[in-house]
Amino acid sequence: MRGCRRKAAPATQEVPPAAPPIKPEVVAALVMPAPAPAVPVPAAVPPVATNPAPVVDAVDTNALHEAAVQAKIDKLQELQANDDPASLKAILTELVNPDKEVRAAAVEATIQFGDRSAIPVLKELAATTTDSGEKKALLDAVEFMSLPTMTEIREAKQQSQQ
Repeated sequence: MRGCRRKAAPATQEVPPAAPPIKPEVVAALVMPAPAPAVPVPAAVPPVATNPAPVVDAVDTNALHEAAVQAKIDKLQELQANDDPASLKAILTELVNPDKEVRAAAVEATIQFGDRSAIPVLKELAATTTDSGEKKALLDAVEFMSLPTMTEIREAKQQSQQ
């Protein structure tokens, strides 16, 4: 027994079950799609006439804007020559115009109008603006309008001589 070797038991392997046979008609259905039904090609359809959206030329828009700004500036120059509260009110209204050029013209018109009752409005706008250039223009206007007029200087001089 010494020299005898035992034979190992044969291993049993599981054999996968055989795949079911594939029928030729199933293969044909998978490989070959059903023919598409013939669809007649439609006749050319003419395009529908529509009103196209108007094309706005940027140059035209810019020119219109510039014309509107110039009209406002011209109106401010007319108002500054008047001497009535309605004109001053119209000028002061333009100090908050969205267009920077109009605001600058309104500051100039306020100075030319020369009514010191506008000084508090200018000071308030200077305190609330974030644009340093506009703030300086507003404060310069306040300073200029606060200066005595020639009439006031003459009157002060006459009173000091008496």
